[in-house]
Amino acid sequence: MVLSREQIETIMRGFAIRTALHGMQAFGVILALSILVLSGCTIVNPIVPETGHYYINPQADFSSIGKVVVFESISHSGYADLGRDLADSVCRALQKKHLFNVVVLEKTNPAWSALSLDQETFTLEQMRQIRHTLNADAIVLGKIVDYQPYPHLLVGLNLKMLDLRDGHLVWGMEQVWDSSDKTIQLRMKSYYQNQLSQRFEPLNWQMLVTSPIAFHKFVSYEIAQTLPDASQILRLRPATAANHTPRTIQRAANVKQAVPVRLESRPVPIKPVPTVPLDIQKNESTQSVRLQDR
Repeated sequence: MVLSREQIETIMRGFAIRTALHGMQAFGVILALSILVLSGCTIVNPIVPETGHYYINPQADFSSIGKVVVFESISHSGYADLGRDLADSVCRALQKKHLFNVVVLEKTNPAWSALSLDQETFTLEQMRQIRHTLNADAIVLGKIVDYQPYPHLLVGLNLKMLDLRDGHLVWGMEQVWDSSDKTIQLRMKSYYQNQLSQRFEPLNWQMLVTSPIAFHKFVSYEIAQTLPDASQILRLRPATAANHTPRTIQRAANVKQAVPVRLESRPVPIKPVPTVPLDIQKNESTQSVRLQDR
């Protein structure tokens, strides 16, 4: 194909424009990086954020939840102990958040069969009975939607937290953790480096891929990370007479439960004390102090 001179000049002008645009983009990137360095910022490898879906009720008051019971997860994977092991792991991860008192309820507990807990939904009357029997404010329940121990570890969970007092959904999440996924592997590396004090040579972070127990701990850690931190919303209630309401007294009776509340700043007016000149005379015989106004 033979091009005319005008066609060649048009192509060359278009190429020059594209080159100039790419040059401006590269200059902009270099300028932005220079500003970050000069301002004292450190550029590090980014951590890919958690990719699952979770929900937190914007009206939920975590400070009013004193005790949470984690139900043994419903599992149809064929692994008998999987639901109990994951429930124990999630319980320990939630305990480290210091938001509330957390315990596990296994299927072997007599209360499980008495309350017919082998189901996914409950009526308000059932929740009232569960709260009365377990002495809890909320429950965490769910099911294992997928599980594969090989050729690579994979766990899929559907969990939710229900407030037993009103039946409202407090928190919920659904996610699949696939150890062969590159994004999950980046998060496992970060978890191994920042959360585990013990090192496992020579596997290092890859021990999370080979050990189901370690992988379950990683999954439970990410589940707990979707909840707020106690330092952000909670403080212990001071033991004063003003706070001895019936609800507070009932909770204070259980020494294992910290009573979390939100702090309310209430300024206390300070009245000035007038200065009155006084004449102090000491009577040596009676060792008393007499005050006289001048």
